Amino acid sequence: MIARPSKDFYGPSRTCCEMAKAVFLDADGVLWGSVSGLHPEIVRNKIIDLYLLNNDMKLVTQYVDQELKLDPKLIPVLKTLRNNGVKVALVSNHIQECLVALLEHFGIRQYFDVVVTSSLVQAKKEELVPFKYAMFQLGVGKKDVIVVGDSYERDILPSRQLGIDAYLLRTDYNLNKDSNYLLSLSEITALLGLG
Repeated sequence: MIARPSKDFYGPSRTCCEMAKAVFLDADGVLWGSVSGLHPEIVRNKIIDLYLLNNDMKLVTQYVDQELKLDPKLIPVLKTLRNNGVKVALVSNHIQECLVALLEHFGIRQYFDVVVTSSLVQAKKEELVPFKYAMFQLGVGKKDVIVVGDSYERDILPSRQLGIDAYLLRTDYNLNKDSNYLLSLSEITALLGLG
């Protein structure tokens, strides 16, 4: 079991984060998780396959209703961010129409100022384009943003390349990475000095 972070856990960038104007979140593994414990990449690929092969959101949502559940701390965090004027972007290696439909299905689309997927910008997060596009859409710079994701390779490393503070949401599949960790989504508001 991992101990709770100390007051010094957030390191020297904490003051910077308190001034952040935007939070970029990943979707799979951050907003929602697998009920059966499947890796988020497996679930995302299954959703994409169902969407592309059948072009039927009804089949996708049937699978989602069986396999996914929203993080219970997500909506309170999103409400706090919105109430404090912090912009929220969803940045994901997903299909735009499918992901937006999932956000609507879960009833959380209204909390995201922008949704940027690899299909929208024709580049994966690892190529930096989705992060740059989200910053452009929100009119913020790299020092105004923090990224929260569950993938070291797709969230943390690209953010670092851009000079953006990034935090890995701790899961069983991303331990022992060279990253700052969050143990819960609710820590985002504390990180920003909002709670």
